[in-house]
Amino acid sequence: MVVKSSIRLFQAGILAKNGDDDRYNSMVILEFFETEQQLSDVVAAQTAMIDRRKTSDLVANFSVLKNPKTNEISLDFLMSSKDKSGEYIVEWNGYRYAEGNFKGRRGVKLFALSERAYGNKASMKFLQGLKNFKAKRIAELTRAPMPEFVPSD
Repeated sequence: MVVKSSIRLFQAGILAKNGDDDRYNSMVILEFFETEQQLSDVVAAQTAMIDRRKTSDLVANFSVLKNPKTNEISLDFLMSSKDKSGEYIVEWNGYRYAEGNFKGRRGVKLFALSERAYGNKASMKFLQGLKNFKAKRIAELTRAPMPEFVPSD
């Protein structure tokens, strides 16, 4: 499934200290993109991408959590890749989706947390602590107020 007529109107990544776009340990992501699709279809497109990765990524996995009180959907997912030297990079993401408006346009708000580990040893340690770690992060993500997207103009 593909997200149709999506126009990104706002995107920000907030990196933890000593991080950069290519190599970070922790990042908060805020994004708004314009779409007429239902929230469930937007999330389904992301889960389909993760499903496709499963053929080449042994850790690729996800779970979807729906909040009936707020109509938000959270996606908890894990994936990996290898760097140029063949060492693993493992990434966990918690994505929280909500319908919203920005600059008078209808779309989807994304509030997300991303955590990475680099190298085989660090990746193994990351995976061993994942169960407790991600439970804490998902709780933080879903309990925090959804950020408001306010135009600066």
